[in-house]
Amino acid sequence: MMANKKAAFCGLYPSCSIDSDTNKSSRVWLDHAEGLPFSKFSVRALVFVFGRSVQNLHPEIVQHILLDMPSLAFFTTYALLILFWAEIYYQARAVSTDRLRPSFFTINAVVYTIQIAMWLILWWKYIPLLVILSKMFFAGLSLFAAFGFLLYGGRQLRSIEYPM
Repeated sequence: MMANKKAAFCGLYPSCSIDSDTNKSSRVWLDHAEGLPFSKFSVRALVFVFGRSVQNLHPEIVQHILLDMPSLAFFTTYALLILFWAEIYYQARAVSTDRLRPSFFTINAVVYTIQIAMWLILWWKYIPLLVILSKMFFAGLSLFAAFGFLLYGGRQLRSIEYPM
């Protein structure tokens, strides 16, 4: 199924080539991405079911971690999907994709490091302004993921020729 979609996409570009390594690599990335939404929805469902218990957890940082982890999983899931689209797009144009995966790992490492640092600061000393900054950080991440969707999703749709 994946090879057929890529073959149709690559049919638009004469320089595009489909090799087995690319097909296997893409399938591996998508296989890993399937578990992330499941974990995100599982944590949210547990928080919903045990909502009163979560609000009574002490120290308060545990509440923030339980409520923020699904947002981190959301960002990682959609960043992985954007990476997949970007790989297909650049391979179809015969552009090197060597920097895409390291940049994906770097961006995720920076995001998780910033969030863990905020959690540690909140654990050490509760600062209400930092809670607001944490929520704004997640809003910015969601905006960043939406921008990636628009960028590479729009490029994918624009490059497909529809028969009339």
